[in-house]
Amino acid sequence: MIPRLAACCYWAILETGPDDTNGTKRVFGAPHDDPNFFRLESVGERARGEHRIKPMRPGKEYENEIRSAPPTIWPAAMAARARALIWLRMGKNAAELPSARRKKLAKLPETPPL
Repeated sequence: MIPRLAACCYWAILETGPDDTNGTKRVFGAPHDDPNFFRLESVGERARGEHRIKPMRPGKEYENEIRSAPPTIWPAAMAARARALIWLRMGKNAAELPSARRKKLAKLPETPPL
């Protein structure tokens, strides 16, 4: 039951805020697949809509953790798939950022109806 409670507390941090990260880490230890809570931080930024204004540091850090993790935690095939999903999400986040061209187009007046 303790691992299930730890998982519940881990995901509850999304609701309670990042201040509870240290308490959860102190009581239950760090999860083996997210030892520095980068995954949780990245998911939280996405949920709060901050992925549009902040750099994608947590996603990059989590991808680095997966790449450097031993195969007992992340087997090669699973690690490759997880890293690909992280890069896919970061690409989608980047595509949502307004570009200089989009900003210019947004300033143009709307065309009147014919």
